[in-house]
Amino acid sequence: MTRTKRRSFASHKLIYGYVSREFILSFLVSFLFFFFIFFINQLLLMLKSVSVQSLSVRIMLRLVVLSIPQFLIYTFPFAALAGSSMVIGNLSSNNEIMALRASGISISHVFIPIVAFSFLIGGAAFLTADVLNPWCATQYKSMYARIIQSMPSVVLKPYSVTNLGNRTISVGNVSGNRLYDVVIMDYSDASETRRITADSGEINVKDRVNYVYEIKLYNPDILFTNTSNVGNYSFAKSDEFSYTIDISSLLPSFGEPSPSQVNVKALNEVIDIDRYNLDEFNRTSREELRVQNLKQAVELRNINNAANFYEASTSLSSLEEIARRRDDLTKRSFSEYRLRYYQSELHKRFALSLACVILVFVAFPISFVKIKHGRLIGFGLSIFVAVTYWAAMFFTQLRSVQTSLPLVPLMWAPNAFFMLISLILLYRLYRA
Repeated sequence: MTRTKRRSFASHKLIYGYVSREFILSFLVSFLFFFFIFFINQLLLMLKSVSVQSLSVRIMLRLVVLSIPQFLIYTFPFAALAGSSMVIGNLSSNNEIMALRASGISISHVFIPIVAFSFLIGGAAFLTADVLNPWCATQYKSMYARIIQSMPSVVLKPYSVTNLGNRTISVGNVSGNRLYDVVIMDYSDASETRRITADSGEINVKDRVNYVYEIKLYNPDILFTNTSNVGNYSFAKSDEFSYTIDISSLLPSFGEPSPSQVNVKALNEVIDIDRYNLDEFNRTSREELRVQNLKQAVELRNINNAANFYEASTSLSSLEEIARRRDDLTKRSFSEYRLRYYQSELHKRFALSLACVILVFVAFPISFVKIKHGRLIGFGLSIFVAVTYWAAMFFTQLRSVQTSLPLVPLMWAPNAFFMLISLILLYRLYRA
């Protein structure tokens, strides 16, 4: 560092320190605000989607704490945006920006410490998504699996109706493993519906590894109804009846981790495998399409050379079957869908981390509105920008998975758009 640069840094050290303190304070306030909002939302989602009413508050809070990193990746960029908006808005409303300009000090010296901190925040966001979130997801699965295995009654809530695949189970009171007023509607057989009722029963684990449970019913009534003929039915009674349910397919969190729950290395490994599988699928599909095209040509020739209506109709039926097969071959494969899903999550991880810096640049020009209560207004504007960015990121990721549009431009479109807007506004600000 040259002597001139050292003197420049020393002369602006006071500004850097002041802005840094203000930004750290504003960032912490914003971080706590967004954290509280996401935390409450996560808690409500858990209470709604998981039957954990019989768990202690301590265990429930541990589950919520382990799920915190899932929303921290959004909390960091939004808090950086809000913190910078509050700082710049406050400086502008107090005429401190005007005082700096009047003193011949460029406002870029106000931006420098904020941008420097935004890079640190972006790094923290990436580490949270790539290290902390996968670890917490593993711990969450392990803990919740132990809860389900040791307390099978959490599968069924008291006084509720629970849908488990093609079964609907209604229960009254639940005391430990004991169930009361049990009604089971079984639609697993397309031709027959079973209705099983009992005053009491028990639910126990039959296979802990595969999450298979057994409901033992006492003195049940079993009604078999034909789905095509309501008047055709049969009735049976029993002293004891064992009913088995498998919920492994209904608990996706215990299966393969989602793309958001693995690190970048694991994402790239899955992407490489899916890309290879997709190439193999496309190769076999092209070969099969050539075969179907040849069959189509043969059947068209047979129609032209048909001696009677029967031969022509046979060839027409074959052409319909060929058309259906060609349509199946041209549809998107599961490998393509999964590949784009993992690729979108990979780009999203980097895009959200970089958004900590990009959204800060957006905050600079919009915070120079000359109105009272600049810190409060800056916070309000940041909320609007944050919601807009989140909606844009959600939309582009959804489109990248559902369509065959170029994935990289789609996933980076929100960042590019907001960066372009910020550069245009900053250019107008400097020219003013």
